[in-house]
Amino acid sequence: MEIKFDRTRERYGLYTFDRQVKKLRYTFSDRPIPPAEFLQHWLASFYQGMMHNICLTQLRPEGLIYMHGDYLQIATPEGRHKRRLKQEYPRVVSELFAIAPEWIERAQLALVENMDMEKRHGIYRPTSGAESREEG
Repeated sequence: MEIKFDRTRERYGLYTFDRQVKKLRYTFSDRPIPPAEFLQHWLASFYQGMMHNICLTQLRPEGLIYMHGDYLQIATPEGRHKRRLKQEYPRVVSELFAIAPEWIERAQLALVENMDMEKRHGIYRPTSGAESREEG
């Protein structure tokens, strides 16, 4: 992974690469935006193709918190703690990542709508075993 600053556009580019190809994944700037604008973009991101789960990561002094769908992992120097968030998902995510529970609920609804649209158009492709189980 590599991050480069483009002085012309005043944006950073995040690149991944293998042995032959370097690929631009996304760009971003480091200037703050109003919370309402951030939330608008955040919610819109859940309507993108192949977006099927909420994925959040936070690096803290005591370790790393990673969540993908209902899978939660907390890595500290003492070890990794893993669990599934089966109940009270919005509340737990809100406590861990300081995102209002109603925004988590809105994101979950957007994901369901996005997957339904993909299924209607024949473009839905499960990306994990958990999503394949949901299909059954």
